[in-house]
Formats: sequence, C-alpha cells, structure tokens
Amino acid sequence: MVIEISLLANLIPFIISFFISLWNRRAGYLAVSVSSILVMMYTLTGTLTPLALLKVLALASWFLLSLTSRDDMSTLLSVSVIGMLTFMDSGENLFLLIAGWEVMALPLFYAFKGIRPSVTFFAFGELSTVLLIGGAAISGGNIDNLSETSVILLLSGFLVKTGITPFYGVDWLPLQEGKLPHSLSSLVSATMTLMGIYGALQVLQQFSVPLPMSYALILLGSFTAFMTSLYGYVSDDGRASLAFSSIENSGAMITSLGVHTLGGVTREVALASLLMIAISNSIGKTGAFLTSISSLTYNKPFQKRWESYLGSTMIAASLSGLLPTAGGVGSWGLLETLFISAYVSGILGVVPLIGGVLIASAEGFATALAIKYFSSRHIFRKGELKDSDWPSRFISGIVVLLSGVSLSYLVYPFKGGLLGVASGTLIETFSNKPFGGISPLYVLIMASVGSLLTLALLGRPKGRKVKTWNNGVDKKDDYTPFAMANNERVMLKFILGDGKFSKEVFTTFFLILSRKYKNFSDLLARAIFNGNLTAYVAYLAIAFIIILIITLL
Repeated sequence: MVIEISLLANLIPFIISFFISLWNRRAGYLAVSVSSILVMMYTLTGTLTPLALLKVLALASWFLLSLTSRDDMSTLLSVSVIGMLTFMDSGENLFLLIAGWEVMALPLFYAFKGIRPSVTFFAFGELSTVLLIGGAAISGGNIDNLSETSVILLLSGFLVKTGITPFYGVDWLPLQEGKLPHSLSSLVSATMTLMGIYGALQVLQQFSVPLPMSYALILLGSFTAFMTSLYGYVSDDGRASLAFSSIENSGAMITSLGVHTLGGVTREVALASLLMIAISNSIGKTGAFLTSISSLTYNKPFQKRWESYLGSTMIAASLSGLLPTAGGVGSWGLLETLFISAYVSGILGVVPLIGGVLIASAEGFATALAIKYFSSRHIFRKGELKDSDWPSRFISGIVVLLSGVSLSYLVYPFKGGLLGVASGTLIETFSNKPFGGISPLYVLIMASVGSLLTLALLGRPKGRKVKTWNNGVDKKDDYTPFAMANNERVMLKFILGDGKFSKEVFTTFFLILSRKYKNFSDLLARAIFNGNLTAYVAYLAIAFIIILIITLL
C-alpha cells in the first residue's frame, strides 16, 4: 500500500505533463522539467540507497533533456518517463515492474522512422519482456521469492535491453538509435539502458548468485565494452558513435555487477564504481546527444563559446574515463576491483584478469572515440553554426566534474590520506591494506594550478596551420574524424569485416575469436528475428504456453 501511494505521488506530475504536451509540445517539455525536479526532491527526502541514486540520475537526465529539447516529441517522452517511474517504483511486484517496462518502450515503437526499424525494435523488446514474464511467473510475481532459474531469466531480460553480448551488442541497437530524433535518442542511451542496470541490481540485491554467474557477468560485460568501444571509434555516424559508447558504459556497469556479486573486499567498491559510471553515462550522454549528427566528417562546427568548450571537454573526459570526472573515478574503481579479484581468487583469478584487460582496452578506444566526437564539432575547430544547446552541455559537464570530486567521497566506503594528501581525501579500495587509492580533489587542484601557472608564465600556446592529408577526402582544412579512425579500420578489417585483409597485420587468436563472435551475433539475430511477424507471434505464444505450464507445475 505504501509503495502504491509513493508510485502514485511520483506519477501524478508526469501524467499532468502528458496532458499539457497534448495541448502544447513545448509547454509539455517545460512540464516534464518541473515534474523531474519535484520528484527528485521527493526522492532525496528518503533513504539514499544505490537504487534511489540511480532513480535520481534518471530524473536529472530527464530534466536536462526536456530543458533544451525543441522537437515535437514531448508527448512520447512523457509516456516513456511514466513507464520508467512505474518500473523503478514497482517494489516487490514483478508484474507491475513488467508493465512499466512495456510502457517505457511503447513510444519508441512509434518514433522510429520506417516500419522495419519499428518491428525490429519491437521484436527485441518483446524478447526481454518474455524473459521477464518467465522469471516473474516462476517467482510468483514477488521479488522476495526468487529462485536461481527466475534470477537467470530476469537478468537475461534486463541485459537484453542493455545490448549485452550476444544480443545486438555490436550493431543493432546503435544503428537503430540513429533513426530516432535527438531527444528520444538521448532518452534511450541515457536512461532506458539504465533501467536494465537498475533491474539487474534490484534482483542481485535480493538473491546471492552462484560463482559461475558472477564470472559470466564479468566476461559478458567486459567483452561487450571492448567490442562496442571499438565499433564506436571507427564509426563516422555521430549518433551511432554515442550509442556504441552507451553500450560500452553498460558493459562496464554489468562488469561492476559481476564483481559486486563476487563479494569479499571488492563488493562495496564495485557498487560505488557502478554508480559513478552511471552518472557519467546518464548525465554526459544527455548533453552530448542533443547535438548529435549523422556524419562526423561532413558536419559544420559550432561558434566558439567558452561554456560549450568547458562542458564538452568535461563530458569527453568523463566518457573517456579520465580523472577527476565521475567517469574517471568509476573506471579507476572498476579496474582496481577487477585486478584485486584476480589477485585474491587463485586460479579462477584469470577471469577477472581477462575482464580487466578488456575493460582497460575499452577505455583506450573510448578515449579516442570521445576525442574524435567532440573535437569534430565543439573543440579545436572554428565554425559559424549557432550553438543554441550549449546550456545542457555546460550543465552536464559541470555535473560530471563535480560528481567526481564530491559525490565520489560519499559513495566509496574507504577513505584515507598520504603524505601531501589530506586525510579523508584519498579514496582507497579497502581499509586495512589498500591495493590502491586516488584523490579526485587532489587531481583537480593540481591540474588547475598547473594549467593556470603555465598560462600565466608562457601565455596562450601558439601554433601554425599546416596542410592536412585526409585520406582522399576533399575537405582538407581540418583533420577529419574519418581520418582519425582510418588506421584502425585498416588494421582491424579482420574484425570489422569491410574489404580485403592481409594476414600479415593481425594473426593472433584473439582476432579470430572476435571475428567468430561477430558472425555468431549476426547469425543469431537474423535467425531468430528475421522480419517475419508470424514468427514473432509464434515465439510469444510458445513462450507464454511454456511459462503457463511451468507456473501450473
């Protein structure tokens, strides 16, 4: 009863926003902004659990998104937000959770441009729904009655929505997101994938999973992060690149969940790292997606604004996993926990070790991706295009920076100090014998002081423009994003699958494995989801019959 009252109190402002958007779309966006602030304030008055913090992140993302959106999608946005709130406030009722899950995705089915993308989105969405219904039926619709089978089904349903391996983690979700308007693309990448993480964390907090499942989460998450960061870097489509980046962040968060379920000394640090990565993805992607574009190479850069420059730099740093931003702190914590787990787990430590190597490689490609994206339109290039969306980008950048140097000290459990680092400002991996530590505040102070001293003593850096080779592209006044990633396209054709490939470049086992993975992922997607509506209906009917039989037995 308490949960139903709380859910109704949260939904009322957004239901009002929905009716306002039917009257005026711009007023509808304003109503969503106000509603997000009201519900956020109400949430902050309660106990700030990890799930509550994820909810606050979603609300903050909706506020920034609706504050600067100018399209006519406010009605669909309101409906999707109502579904997400129902999902997060469902409490113990798994069937109410599934209802919110369906309402969340329904507006996007209508928003895709074209029948085929809509049907594809619907098919993959219903796969996750069927898995969730199976898990809910086995547990009697109550999250307190979970069994190992129901947990596997529920986790599979949640992870499908995040784009985890092997479900369209390489190509489907990013390319489909590219067909959405900016506002809904931001909604999908910033918060809809976050709902999958929210649901998985909610289940894992109720049930202690066996060790093989923890290791499976680590391997699936880290491999997904690596592959999608690579594909995001070589992509020249702006929105697809950001969507790949979102799945890379989801892979990192799923890896954190795997380490969290291992227990031991890394349990709480892994959970804190998940929260910091979630901040980077939810807030940073909201600012980035509102000015996303189809082609990075042939876009027009914005006019120079220091607010846009600062916001873009901070978002890029956070998505790159660089300190002292939220993404940097989260990436550091995740790598620390993976390598600690490898150190203390004996022979099984090879699993988190592989996960650590893949996550570290993914962070390298993520850095290159962020530099390529933001330098193409916001940083370094001079342009004449009016930048009307700079407030959202500026606010997002400041939030991910301040979260890294302030909120990180609240979510990480162990703090200490060193010579030259004040006590309480050093985040440690665990208390008695720290494996490693970092001080985001110290990094911010030293970077700021060093930059200001250099600028004061030497002045602004001077440079000389030289003629640029852009791999045959006619436009030669700038080093284009296509040129930045072209070396990787040539070297990694064996993975990317475009054109002839010389075996003298890469002949390692890992590249062979990567190629097999991509072929398997594409084959699975085309075999199961082949565009035949009759087949989809048959899948759903068979699944419901099986669930009914299991429930009756």
